[in-house]
Amino acid sequence: MKSAESAFKFDCTEATKKKVLKTVTENFSKDEIDKIDRFGKPFVVNGNLDGKNGGYARPTTKDNGESPTIILKTNPSEMTVTHEMVHHMRTVDGDRDKYAKTAYPTDGKGNVKCGRMKGKSIKQVRNAEETATAAETELRLKHKSEEVSGYWKNDRYDVSGRNTRDSDRTTMRSGGAIREGTNITGKSAVNKVNENYPKTIISSRKEGGESALSTFRKIFSWRSKNKW
Repeated sequence: MKSAESAFKFDCTEATKKKVLKTVTENFSKDEIDKIDRFGKPFVVNGNLDGKNGGYARPTTKDNGESPTIILKTNPSEMTVTHEMVHHMRTVDGDRDKYAKTAYPTDGKGNVKCGRMKGKSIKQVRNAEETATAAETELRLKHKSEEVSGYWKNDRYDVSGRNTRDSDRTTMRSGGAIREGTNITGKSAVNKVNENYPKTIISSRKEGGESALSTFRKIFSWRSKNKW
């Protein structure tokens, strides 16, 4: 197994680097770290994200082999690092499928296929991707974070998003005796995403009148016809 450090290209503060390495080592399996090293090697940089805590920039098929980039605040939380790393694994891990695979149309190298989004709602695709990523992040974290992803917040019934997050965390970690304080990584995590994400509240989050779950089902159909 390669070290976690060899799986990244760091251009960030030493504090950010240490946080990334600690988080990845705890929340991702040895096999997953090997896959990051072989297929991804993302850049990790610090940046201004207009109030957001993190971001993930996917290369396209026109970018001539550029690496994906994870953008973080200088002192990122475990939840933020895990969330952005889940985006990365969803993009580059070719063994993933269904809800555990990125909602974006990508080639075998994780590059977004130019032109495939034409006529599709980018907001709906992003909604599907972000809700599944938020759900998998909670699955992997061994303890609930004080920080709550905005994708769980709802102005009508859960302004903070905390109650919805807690409910979905229980749903995502169901099936087997999983104690609080236990990490779920690797194939076990991927299998639970495909099994439990459709049961979550966050999968019903709507964008443009369409739920994330409905968007995924359209994506599955497009994938089966090689249109995605």
